[in-house]
Order: sequence, then C-alpha cells, then structure tokens
Amino acid sequence: MQIKKLLGNSMWMTLEKVINMGVNLLVTIWLARWLGPEEFGSLSFVLAIVLMVGPVSALGINAIITRELTEQPEREGIIMASAALLRSSGALLGVIAVVGWAMFVPNSLTTDELVVLIG
Repeated sequence: MQIKKLLGNSMWMTLEKVINMGVNLLVTIWLARWLGPEEFGSLSFVLAIVLMVGPVSALGINAIITRELTEQPEREGIIMASAALLRSSGALLGVIAVVGWAMFVPNSLTTDELVVLIG
C-alpha cells in the first residue's frame, strides 16, 4: 500500500511540474509576441538582474530555520518572528541594491521602470 501511495504522490507532483512548465512556456511565447523583441529583451534583462539578487536577499536561512524548529519546537514563535524579520531585511536590501543598480548603470527609461516595478 505504501508503494502505491508513493507512486500516486510522485505522479501528481510530476504532473504539476509538467503543467507549470507548459503554462510558463505559453505565457513566455505570448509575452514575446505581444512585447516584441526589444521590449521582451528588456524584460528578460531586468528579470535576470532581479533573480540574481533574490537568493542573496533570502540570506540562505531556510536550512537554519528548519534546523532550529526541529531542535527547539517550543520556541517556534520566536524563531518564525526572527526569520520574518531577517527575510524582510534581506528583501529590503535586495530592493535597494536593484534600484541602486538601475540608478547608476546607464539604461533606457523602460529598463529603469521595469527594475523598480519588478524589484
């Protein structure tokens, strides 16, 4: 029975990934056709910059949070509040870094606006 449940769960997880990838592909194709080459290139450039800053802003604390919660479940509230504060601080620093980059690196106006909106 355990194998059947495991295979069923694996199938659903795989199906979710395939559907997610298909929808992402369709949305990307639609965006590329709607925006045109220049604007789609600007969007891709800005997304690349923002996605590079994202992991840095998370500060890599997921493993630490998991470890602390399993070792000290009675301190769950304090740990989660500290994690939320750290993540918020990291996100704020990430936004400042991305917007600062947009201010000091010469870009088109559209690229700067996209950085502020997406960042």
